[in-house]
Amino acid sequence: AGGTGFSALGEINFAWEGTLFMLGSEVCEAMKLVLSQILLQGLAMAPMQSLYYMTPATISFLVFFSVTTESKLYVENALPIIINNPGLFTIAATLGFGVNLTSMAVVKLLSGLWLKIIVQVKGAVLMLMSVILLGDTITSVQLVGYATCVTGFAYHTKLKMSSSKQRVEEPRK
Repeated sequence: AGGTGFSALGEINFAWEGTLFMLGSEVCEAMKLVLSQILLQGLAMAPMQSLYYMTPATISFLVFFSVTTESKLYVENALPIIINNPGLFTIAATLGFGVNLTSMAVVKLLSGLWLKIIVQVKGAVLMLMSVILLGDTITSVQLVGYATCVTGFAYHTKLKMSSSKQRVEEPRK
């Protein structure tokens, strides 16, 4: 969290509302991963079955926050774009479903922690590619902030892996 906050220091368009939404999003994602792992590993459900349980809650929250924050913009700006491009939105929805199904499969086969590791690596590669291929610029403050996030997450992962290894190696009494 400190690295993310540090990265935002140089942002010209910083807004507390956006920061609070981001923090809320992180909390919701953590809860989703824990619940997904309980459904998939604890209750031995298939990835598709777990989506039956998770999707209604996800849609409820998305609709609530969309209606309360963006309903006017949706009707005026977004709805005409969706109506004029149904094929693109169908493809996007299909890909989103595939990502959710794949995420559930990763949680079932590995764990929520491994899913977060994969997401962190993806973020680092995406940032690097945007600099190399698109010519995006990253300030030194943003680079230090992102490096802090990745380093902190790597350290957390190392601690979790070593504690898991110790539990496995402890003889049962």
